[in-house]
Amino acid sequence: MGTTVVGSSPLGVAVDASGGRAYITNNLSAQLSILDGGTGALLRTVELGAGLRPLGVAVTADGGKVLVAIQLPATLRRLAVYDTVADRLREVTVGNSPTGVATHPRSAVAYVTNQLSNTVSVVDTAAETVVTTLSGFNQPFAVAVNAAGTRLYVTNLGDNTVREIDTSTLQTVWTYTVLPRPFGIAVRPQGDRVYVSNIDNRRVSVLDTNTRSVSTILVGRSPWGVSVDPSGSRVFVANFEDNTVSLVDAGGNTVVQTVAVQQAPVAFGIFVRPGAAP
Repeated sequence: MGTTVVGSSPLGVAVDASGGRAYITNNLSAQLSILDGGTGALLRTVELGAGLRPLGVAVTADGGKVLVAIQLPATLRRLAVYDTVADRLREVTVGNSPTGVATHPRSAVAYVTNQLSNTVSVVDTAAETVVTTLSGFNQPFAVAVNAAGTRLYVTNLGDNTVREIDTSTLQTVWTYTVLPRPFGIAVRPQGDRVYVSNIDNRRVSVLDTNTRSVSTILVGRSPWGVSVDPSGSRVFVANFEDNTVSLVDAGGNTVVQTVAVQQAPVAFGIFVRPGAAP
């Protein structure tokens, strides 16, 4: 459809609930790019701070705040908070090397994976404070919440697992073993499947949350980002080494189309424009 020039090394993506805005983290230029969700036009560039390396990004349910994980310097422990109304940057101190961010669909809560602290910070996005910290992870990287807001999923690069957590009790209810280096994660709107990209295996792991079983889908080389459309019928996978996006039929777990894009797509986060969920 088109190409928009943003900052250097765009990695993270988030689209707000209305579909009106898309947010891109530019890792090497320490910027947050704000795009028109309909046209893709660049609307605004927010400078995050010289020397910072932003990665994961998420938007609160009301669209009022954009949360950016500042992965490096790791000891900075910063979650940047961009207020879209006041056009102002603030920060929340989390763990070492925050990478992934996910927001609760109905509450003012966000979850931040801290890779080098082996923790997940639970953040009150209204008060902009950490309310609790979950421990016992092994290099947690990506995080996602189901559409009902009842389950949290965290990938662990250190032991190739995905933990399913009850958001009300914050207790782990199940641990799935997947292929090496689980990077991106997305939950089907129906909540019955979770998709995890395994960047070393040309595979996406499919977690069945009803049977607790794991299957795989063959996609392109080095799949990084993964996202699901609002109907739950299509899964989109960004293949870093192939410069493609795989379109997967969620019913048959098969690739139905491969779309060529530009060099080294990452698309870490929710990169599909939202719509009416089933």
